[in-house]
Amino acid sequence: MKKAKLLDEANVPKNPPIYLQETLVTITKIADILTDIITENLNQSPNLEHDSDNYFDYFTCKKPPHISILDYLSRIVKYSRPESGTVTLSLSFIDKLTKRQNILLTNINIHRIILTSLVIAIKCNEDEYYSNSFYAKVGGITLKEFNILEYKYLCSLDFRLYIKEEVFLKYKKHLVGS
Repeated sequence: MKKAKLLDEANVPKNPPIYLQETLVTITKIADILTDIITENLNQSPNLEHDSDNYFDYFTCKKPPHISILDYLSRIVKYSRPESGTVTLSLSFIDKLTKRQNILLTNINIHRIILTSLVIAIKCNEDEYYSNSFYAKVGGITLKEFNILEYKYLCSLDFRLYIKEEVFLKYKKHLVGS
């Protein structure tokens, strides 16, 4: 059974329930980690965002979105309500993607990578999830774009999404237990 297909802000609680509080801590730490990685990448290669050979074209925007990484993660979590473990899993997917494809995270690809990795993690880890059109609306892209991103992301990982328990626990400890 799928959750509601239409985006309806009226149904989203203003004060998050207790089960979401750990998720909010997790996304704050993920946002900090990703921001640090992007800063480091841009310090090492100042023209990275202007050199088309250095980034993964499918996920690249023409210009950086006018929303911070934390605000974007918060928006996705607000509407999709994933468990903390699912958000942690999405970070492991981002790490796996960047290592496997030798992708450098930048301000012009991070938002689409975040959206796609989090939705894939939701589909892998949650019993219920929304339709792709819902996630596309939440992420601010078209359904066609999202479907392409999801497909390319999965192909880039050879559809190998399994993460060993000890690896997952290391990510979780780093995000929640530190």
